[in-house]
Amino acid sequence: MSDAARRAVALGGAIAMIGVAMVARNRLDDSGGSSDGGGGESNGTRTLVCPPELEDACMAVATDADVEVRIEDPTATADALSTARRAAELDGDTDLWLTTKPWIESVQDARKRTNLRPLLGQATDPIARSPVMLVIYDDAAAALESGPCQGAIGWRCVGEAADQQWRDVGGDPTWGSVKIGLTDPSSASGLVVLGGAGGGFLGSADYASNDFDGGLVNWLQPMVDDSSAARDPRPLVTRMLTGGRGTFAAVGATEVTAREVAKARRDDVRVLMPDPQAVASLVVVPIGDDPDDGAAEDLAGEDTLLDALATQGWRVPDHDLAEGIDPALDLPRDDGVPQGAVLRALLDRWTGL
Repeated sequence: MSDAARRAVALGGAIAMIGVAMVARNRLDDSGGSSDGGGGESNGTRTLVCPPELEDACMAVATDADVEVRIEDPTATADALSTARRAAELDGDTDLWLTTKPWIESVQDARKRTNLRPLLGQATDPIARSPVMLVIYDDAAAALESGPCQGAIGWRCVGEAADQQWRDVGGDPTWGSVKIGLTDPSSASGLVVLGGAGGGFLGSADYASNDFDGGLVNWLQPMVDDSSAARDPRPLVTRMLTGGRGTFAAVGATEVTAREVAKARRDDVRVLMPDPQAVASLVVVPIGDDPDDGAAEDLAGEDTLLDALATQGWRVPDHDLAEGIDPALDLPRDDGVPQGAVLRALLDRWTGL
């Protein structure tokens, strides 16, 4: 064989080896995300879906971990997860969801009822908690205590006073009508606030959807009107403190926002934890055809996320309490609300009022 022929053969062999290497490399690249049931990217980055109220905490963890964040209302997330047959049908990458427990329970129930295979993995233990509080002006509380509440402020009597004239329930006639608000129940923590208020009306946290028509829906109607009367993005507690009793005499909110009372050094406003006690608990759940429970646990242990939640006012184990959080308040072990499917059904009734 001539020298020219030998050089041609050697060159051909080198080209073939390069081709094999490129094919192998492409196969490795293609398989980088193939085991990720939730559509995570091949570089190991996970997509975390967060409700708007947790945006600051979620964006904080995005800077320190392999996490991309998508902010989305929990109703949209829950609706998509309740009906998708496979993870590929979801809008964009969706690997992890940080929200309160009832939203996750509502998705699990919806998929079970429609015979869809599970799309959510094992939720973590609660990483942060916040009790549901009733925030009320002190003089309004005193008027109700001497009238319809008969000495003890609670959900039921406060709600029954909603939209009545203050002169008819023991208050100053110049105050006008009684305005009571609830945190938007379509939010992550607001759904728990709604559940706590419902339990206060019914006298028990153990209720079902067939209990709604026993007066509960009619009781909620004035609060629906008051809560949605003004399209204001600020938390109800902030609106109450800045607008005065004419805006809201009382609002239901989690401690995360109720702490604004203590931060503002307002001694004319009470913050109560009414019975039955209800608590919003945050968990992380993995999403996908083959959900990665380990990824959820890893995120749940991220110090940056936990620090940010604690700073925001959530009660996080082994973290200092933020300003305005009462260290003497002991939370019940149980969240004190019915299953998520019941609360989602109650939300649907609220939305339809």
